[in-house]
Amino acid sequence: MDRWTMKELKETDDISFAIQILYERRKSLNLYSPLYQKISEAVNTLDRIRGAVKIFAHTVSEIQNENDSDFSDCGESIKAKILENARMLDEIEAMKCDPCQPTQPECGECEFVGGE
Repeated sequence: MDRWTMKELKETDDISFAIQILYERRKSLNLYSPLYQKISEAVNTLDRIRGAVKIFAHTVSEIQNENDSDFSDCGESIKAKILENARMLDEIEAMKCDPCQPTQPECGECEFVGGE
């Protein structure tokens, strides 16, 4: 088990922390064990959630900047931005490789290449 400094704990968001803990647990498992596969699926789910949260936060920030204090007439603008960012998230997901699958070559683009 890796040691964490107080600084690292404070600077690491909850989703990244959970992913790292899962990777630590997965290190000791057989590549083809059911638990290894389940942990890999959980990591992928958390990574997608992290991406969606970032896009959602960016969307909210854009909307707030455009409509500083008056949100009464921005309903269509909000819907359009959310749909645009949802499409962008789908495109990102389609391009993303799965570093947790042992049979897939590493692309070098993923944040957690090779799961370590």
